[in-house]
Amino acid sequence: MRVAEQAVALTSGAEVQTTIDPDLPTVSVDLTKLSRAIANLLDNAVKFSDGNKTVELELERADEELQVRVLDRGRGVAEADRTRIFAPFEQGGDELTEKPEGLGVGLYEASCIARLHGGRISYDDRPGGGSCFTLHLPVSEVGEEAACAS
Repeated sequence: MRVAEQAVALTSGAEVQTTIDPDLPTVSVDLTKLSRAIANLLDNAVKFSDGNKTVELELERADEELQVRVLDRGRGVAEADRTRIFAPFEQGGDELTEKPEGLGVGLYEASCIARLHGGRISYDDRPGGGSCFTLHLPVSEVGEEAACAS
């Protein structure tokens, strides 16, 4: 899928293991924007993985949506930070002792892009440690071609 290739190309300093379901649904997306959202998730996964530069990207169909998951083996997100990390200029962790790099807009931008496409973004702890961020995008009508909605 082109969106996965473009997102990986935008990501710096990561080894991305990609798994793509061969039976993906058709979705109507702005390829540039969606690639940027996925790249933001990949960049965050690398940044917060404490030196482990291998992250995973999975695309699969789940019921009536396309799910794009980015998984890492980092420290995860504290319970107290799970809602605020999607707000603009917010970052997880103790900003006095664990100041992360960046402005705190990557997850906000990714969530805005998901909503722009009629979807959403979610966070879950990854079994065995780490994070799993999922973009949930609605499936298009059968036969509808992928479109660029600007």
